[in-house]
Formats: sequence, structure tokens, C-alpha cells
Amino acid sequence: MATLSIRFTGLCVFVPKYDLDDCQFYGKNSMKMLFVDTAESVEQHHAMAGYQAHELHLPLLICPYEKVITGTGLRSPDACFVATDQIEAEQQKMAVFYLDDQELTIDEDGEYLEVIHKSGYYEACPTEDKLKLFNWVAPLAQVCPGSELIRPSCLREIKYGVDSAVLGRMLLNRGKIRTEQMAVDLDHRIIKWRFKPLTGSYDECGTWYEQAIADTVELEMNRGHYTTLIATLLREPRNPRIKESFEQKSKLPIKLDTTANLVVWVKNMPWPDATGSRRGSPRSRQPDYHFAHFYSLSRFYQGLHVPFPHRLCDQIDNRHNGNPNCPPAVGGPEIPKKPTKPCPEASEA
Repeated sequence: MATLSIRFTGLCVFVPKYDLDDCQFYGKNSMKMLFVDTAESVEQHHAMAGYQAHELHLPLLICPYEKVITGTGLRSPDACFVATDQIEAEQQKMAVFYLDDQELTIDEDGEYLEVIHKSGYYEACPTEDKLKLFNWVAPLAQVCPGSELIRPSCLREIKYGVDSAVLGRMLLNRGKIRTEQMAVDLDHRIIKWRFKPLTGSYDECGTWYEQAIADTVELEMNRGHYTTLIATLLREPRNPRIKESFEQKSKLPIKLDTTANLVVWVKNMPWPDATGSRRGSPRSRQPDYHFAHFYSLSRFYQGLHVPFPHRLCDQIDNRHNGNPNCPPAVGGPEIPKKPTKPCPEASEA
């Protein structure tokens, strides 16, 4: 049986259904991964004078072109490119599927997701044996308490209308999910970030929060010879290519060949960064002002805290060369519940 690895990076918020510290749901959870829309400037959401809209981020599924199966009733790629070493596929032809205004699912039913998370764990910097913990995904609950509560309109069923701040989303309900790559500098040294307001000058949430954070999250699943992902429209598509692909349909399958191990990417990033084609040399890590867009999904927040590089950790993480990446975040849960029993040590940490 082959392994399908889906790697997430960019402006993505992972919202677990159940509290990750509630161990009765260990291996029995699910998540909604939300793409944040950057089409509007942050100040339109948050009245932050002087803060400008960022380069448009695109939600994309990227996979080896030769692994896409096409034919009657199946979705064809929307674009393609030849990859660079920044996405670990140098000189490989890659297929691209636009995911805006869509919900992507693999297996619709069940709650079998195993989150490689250690209950109650906090360290500002990781040790080598803890690099894969999901705990490294930037936690909105600690970054600015209250901001982790995602508006119900972002999570509800399609038939009730999904919040326009959600550009697209993906349902994750099986496999193992964990950190795949930490946010590092150009020498692969892990950075400890300090979360503070956009101005960097004062603290609206009442405390500083410091932590090394994940740049990439990986979902790993065992699959048969083929894997079908179902793309369902959330609303009338605004992208003309998506309109053309769907025509009068509301759903389209994307079929992948998974007879051998396969790595695909799900990104919400500007096109040059997603494809490794941005002009110039790789850039050193700067304050990640894009992070402010996450708060457009929140029910409540006191300030727009974003990560500023603060210090370096002792560890390095050189598993891939992506630069620049945009750190994702974790919010939720949808159904808060106080843990009822002690958690075992997270496996494969």
C-alpha cells in the first residue's frame, strides 16, 4: 500500500473538530483547513490605518503532472509549470488546480484523523525528538487569546452559505497530521518568533508570546492504487478558469495515481512563491505581516499579533528548501470540551 503525503503551507488555518488536548478523541478527530482570502486589505477588516493589502494569495493543489489521471468526468489541471528545487521537485512538470471558492474532500465520512500532538506541551524551541509535533503550528489561542474562536459562518455546511473571508477549504478526516518543516533562516536554523502587534511597539493582548513555529504541515495517508479528491463549489466561482472547468456542475473529481508513494502540495501563497519562480535570491526571514489576515476569520480578538523573528534556536531543520514559506496557524476547536482523561505520549513525535 502506497503513502499519499499532502503538505500544507501558506495562509491556512487548521480548525480541529475536537480539542486536541482531549484524549478521548486521539485518532478520532477531524479538521477543516481554511484558506484565508487576502483580496481585501487587512484594515478593511480591522481598521488598521496605514496597513496595505498584500500580494494576492492563491489557494492551489500542486502535484506531479504525470500522476494526474484525466478523462471523461474527471477534472483536468488548470495550469502547469516546471518546478525548481524550492519545492523539492526540480525540473519536474507539475500540475496546478485552483481551489478558490471550493471545498476539497478525500473521504467524506468518518472521524479518523490522528493529530501528532502532545497534550500540555510547551517549549519555545524544539528538541530533535519533538520536531514533528503538531504543537509547532502557530496557536492562535496563545498568540492572542480569543482569536482562536473561528466564526461559525466559516465552518458551516455549504448549503447554509460559507463566510466570504474563507476563500476555500479542505476537510481532513483520516491519516496522521504533523509538522513537516519548521520556519528557519537561510542557514536552516530554527527561528524563535515573538508575536506582537503590526507596529511592533506595544502589546494589546497583555503578554508577549514566543515560540518556534511550523512552516509546513504534512498529512500522511495510506492509499490504494488511485485517490480521488472531490472539489465542490462553495459559491459561484469568481475565477474564470474555474467557471470554465465546472460549467454547470457543482462537483468535480480530481483523480491521482497513488500506486507509488506520492507527495502533493496544498498552498495559499502568491504564484511566484508557490511555484518557486520569484525573481531574486532567497530572502531572509522578516516579520510575517501576512499573518494578520488570519484574524479576519476570528469571532473575537484584541490585537493583530504577527510573528517577528526574535532569536535562533539550537536546532536546524533542513528537510526541504522552500523559501519563502508562510506559516499556517491552528484555531478552534469547533466543539470545545474539557479533557476527561490523561493523554498518552504522542506517537512518531
